Amino acid sequence: MKRIAALLLLPFFVALFASAAELPPLTNFDSGKILQSADLKALVQAVASLQDQVNGMQSGGVATGMSNLKHGHKSYTTPGTYTFTWPAGVAEVFVEVHGSGAAGGGSKWKLYGGGGGSGAYCSAVIPRPASGITQVVVDQGMAGVPANTLNSANLQTGQTSFGDARAYGAGIGQPATNASVGGDGGTPGVCSVDGLYLVEYIPGGQGGASAPGAVPADSNQGASISAHFPYGADAPKGGMGGNNNQSGQAPGGGGAPGDSEFGSGSGGAGSVIVQWFQP
Repeated sequence: MKRIAALLLLPFFVALFASAAELPPLTNFDSGKILQSADLKALVQAVASLQDQVNGMQSGGVATGMSNLKHGHKSYTTPGTYTFTWPAGVAEVFVEVHGSGAAGGGSKWKLYGGGGGSGAYCSAVIPRPASGITQVVVDQGMAGVPANTLNSANLQTGQTSFGDARAYGAGIGQPATNASVGGDGGTPGVCSVDGLYLVEYIPGGQGGASAPGAVPADSNQGASISAHFPYGADAPKGGMGGNNNQSGQAPGGGGAPGDSEFGSGSGGAGSVIVQWFQP
């Protein structure tokens, strides 16, 4: 009966893999910290189990002998481009990618910009490529806008990536178009995981919108200083957004807006964390 059920389910799993299969989170992974061995083993076993069913196998995959495997990991937190050489005997790795954050918007006179958007977070199980080599890119985050300067509205961060697992596109805090309208917060970053086993995806946050710099003549109240200068967005499972002209924290926090005296805060750099088991 089990074999019949497996055969009936086989077309489902084939379709699942053909459309960049998505695995639900198997446990509450703590981003930025090394996984407990049991967590990563469970994830590797789940992927192997699906692969076995696609191939019509019922052997249990890599479950046998997992206790003899060595746990390895590597973190990329300094901006730049790197080459990850796959260790011998490693068939798949678990990767966490944090996108970089965008800068806060610039301000001039009573035109107040918004806070910068934060980078997205995604994690995936990635199979070994034939070459045994994968390119890793860590974006530095968007540079802040100089004091007393209005920025372009359409600037976005570059990509942080491990092969085809990419996080990118957080938007700079938007400039105000006139003194009666504050600048909108920068747009959230996004992820793209092409043809891989996605575990979790959380879009970045949107930066805070600024209050108008001018108020109607019949009004007795103006906008508060804190409303003029909102926060940059916090990054999911990553760094906090900046405030009071400060930069966002790494990984991925959005920068705070600038003013006539101080430039806006820069966005936090991205990061990539790779983990695996090795015979």
